[in-house]
Amino acid sequence: MKFTVSSADLLEHLQNISRVLSSKNNALPILDNYLIKVEGSTVEITASDKECSAITRLPIADVEGSGAITARAALINNLLKEFPEQPLTFDINNDNLSIIIESANGQYKLIGENADQYLELPKPAADAKTIKVQVDTLIECLNKASFAVSTDTNVPILTCVFFDITTDHMAVVGTEGHRLVRIRCNNVKGDTDCHFVMGRKITQLLKGVLMKEDPEEEIEITFDNSNIFIKLSDQTFISSQISGNYPKYESVIPKQNELEAIIGRDDLLKVLRRVSVFQDSSNNIIKLAFNENKVVVSAQDINYSISAEEHITCQYSGQPLVLGFKSNLMIEMLNNLNSPEVKINIKDSQGGVLMFPMGNEDATEDIDILMLLMPVLV
Repeated sequence: MKFTVSSADLLEHLQNISRVLSSKNNALPILDNYLIKVEGSTVEITASDKECSAITRLPIADVEGSGAITARAALINNLLKEFPEQPLTFDINNDNLSIIIESANGQYKLIGENADQYLELPKPAADAKTIKVQVDTLIECLNKASFAVSTDTNVPILTCVFFDITTDHMAVVGTEGHRLVRIRCNNVKGDTDCHFVMGRKITQLLKGVLMKEDPEEEIEITFDNSNIFIKLSDQTFISSQISGNYPKYESVIPKQNELEAIIGRDDLLKVLRRVSVFQDSSNNIIKLAFNENKVVVSAQDINYSISAEEHITCQYSGQPLVLGFKSNLMIEMLNNLNSPEVKINIKDSQGGVLMFPMGNEDATEDIDILMLLMPVLV
């Protein structure tokens, strides 16, 4: 078989899917290769590490024949990076598996492997469910939820982003035990109540790929008990689901946090960064003392006899309260809110604190964002 393709287009497509490749494929060395299929005027290229697979499709010209072969991914990637934009011709011999890549001034030869040896990709089960999500909505959900997931692989289910779909809305959740983020999308609904988890690798991959897509494009997500299938216009991503029961997140969200403080997000963020310089690096604890229309942020490290204290004006009229937090967790949460102000709802010094964006830059009629941070004893 033979075809011609733009070097720049091919490189762009391969850069998207090559992120799924693993450097550790000792059990299945064939997964160091791309699976290349030619049919009609389209070439379909697959990359996989068994747990996560990516398929891209792009148009080709001057096509002769059809078929499939696998070829070393790293070799092709490294070659394409060195080409200026130009047409490349791939001449593939289906009998001896030789591949000749012809450029304007050169010829490059390599040997492929039989496509039959490549991993057979999963297909949706008969009872699989499908939802449609707009690109900009999914980007918002993944960006807001993924930072809050756990990095502890001893509890793999908490390294995932959880999608909880009902007939009224879709909730996207990330948590690692000390904090929780829930994004509720009122413009995405299911035919029945259902859920799935999206692992760290596919989440990070999608966050990069989706930025290049039309924000108003609808993405089709199909899922069964084992796998997720994400279909874009010219790409498909498949990821296995991590087994396990996701925590009942709604039960940990406080329902009676009646004390309320409204603070400038940027002001609070800057104060936290300054004061945290003086915190004890062994625990990263800072204190927030809420008084009428004022919050005092303080930290100390008794080992070095250093301390810091700074106050911020805010809207607060409840009883005086002192709460301790991990500064790095609070800073990261504020960094992931884009609103000019943040509303903090408190029950007491021990219960979870709720944070909401104020000013409608993050929250809209269609998207509702809630963040939960657990205090520490001080």
